[in-house]
Amino acid sequence: MNIVYLDLLGTRKKWERGGRAAVQAAFSRFEDLVTRGLAEAGSEGVLDGGIEADSAACLCADEPLALRLSRAVLTATFLAQDPSEEPNRLWIRGAIVRVLEVGPLRTPAPMRPPVERLSVHRYSAPFLDAISLERSGFKGMRVLIDEALVDDVLRAAVRIPVGERYLIPIRRLDHSEYRATSCQDWLWMLTEDEAMWSRYMQQMATRLRWAAKDPDEFLHAAATQVVFNECEAIRSSLRPLGPTSANPSRGVRR
Repeated sequence: MNIVYLDLLGTRKKWERGGRAAVQAAFSRFEDLVTRGLAEAGSEGVLDGGIEADSAACLCADEPLALRLSRAVLTATFLAQDPSEEPNRLWIRGAIVRVLEVGPLRTPAPMRPPVERLSVHRYSAPFLDAISLERSGFKGMRVLIDEALVDDVLRAAVRIPVGERYLIPIRRLDHSEYRATSCQDWLWMLTEDEAMWSRYMQQMATRLRWAAKDPDEFLHAAATQVVFNECEAIRSSLRPLGPTSANPSRGVRR
């Protein structure tokens, strides 16, 4: 089992620029995106969780479901139509961590000392782990996954054919920032569909250009662009080389 934790970035900036109306609109869109992701990934294996303002947490029965869910939400967010205006352009960051025993993500309890009609919600340890990983300081529209969840079975379940080889879209990248140990990137944007990959690359370039006027957003856009560049390098290393482009010193990443 595992927890998928997704967080909507840039909420504070929306408060500053558009007040309650802008934040409510962003929360509503975030809720719609998560709901659509659950419908696409299949919610039967979601054992607990929910959406609260600008974050969502789901306790998933298995890792493939967690990966499908996060991919569905981030893909819908990333490919949103005409997000040229900043209020309509959303960025989501996530984390997936291991859970050893079924239990509620949070539990209400009386305050100490008791105060009439007031209670405190205490988060489970795995839920706190998920929040901690998501807020560990990495930038960009990325999902980090706890290495404890990554094994040969999961790798085989998500591998992507590229020619006669396979690409595993879970790895620790060479040029992206990590401030947490024992985690890898879930490369949700990778696909075997060449047309879809071209669409992703074009959308990334467009989003980077639109974000240029906002320093905070540009940091996330630039970090996401680095991930896309690394993904393209990996894909290129697995494609068959033509007779005029062969480079015997070029490494192949598996």
